[in-house]
Amino acid sequence: MARYYIDLINGHGLVLDDVGQEFTSRESASREAVHVLPEIALDEAKDDAGLSISVKVRDESGQYFFEANLSLVARWLD
Repeated sequence: MARYYIDLINGHGLVLDDVGQEFTSRESASREAVHVLPEIALDEAKDDAGLSISVKVRDESGQYFFEANLSLVARWLD
């Protein structure tokens, strides 16, 4: 198994994962990144202004190989 790192890009910039997790493949790491993205969004959403976050997955050498983005646009209609 190899160690992969899921970094977060939010309104405050890049937040590096300095611990990482072991996965059996790049595909497993990318699935986990997609899975945790909505959970991170729930923690990040603090008001009605909307949200845009990304996660980027890198391998042990530091090479990014996967990215997932999530955007929420929230606005009053009246």
